[in-house]
Amino acid sequence: MRPPSVVRVVLPLLVVLAPAVAPPARAGGGPETTVVVVNGASPTSRRVANAWVAWRRVPADNVCVLDDVPLGGIVSLEVFRARLWGPVKAFLEARGRLDDVDCVAWSADFPYAVDFAAEKPDKDMT
Repeated sequence: MRPPSVVRVVLPLLVVLAPAVAPPARAGGGPETTVVVVNGASPTSRRVANAWVAWRRVPADNVCVLDDVPLGGIVSLEVFRARLWGPVKAFLEARGRLDDVDCVAWSADFPYAVDFAAEKPDKDMT
């Protein structure tokens, strides 16, 4: 009978022991890495956000309420940066969470699109 090869002995050991020494995986999208943004002037936005926070068990400290939400479906990039993303970013920075958040969930009664037309370069470059 032939002795087992090194590969036949070492490979199964590596397969079994590798997960024990590997660093833990960091998956995203959990409640502690989610921020819910609420339109403070909208009862509908508050109801939707409250239900979603309860359902997903998002910590209350991860709820950002905005008071100066623009009306209308489409906003310019400038308005988005100043009145929507700017306050959310400040909220995250104040809590030291800017790099930890995986998901920003916007509740109801927010603009649904951002017009990037001002950011496009002119096609006539003559």
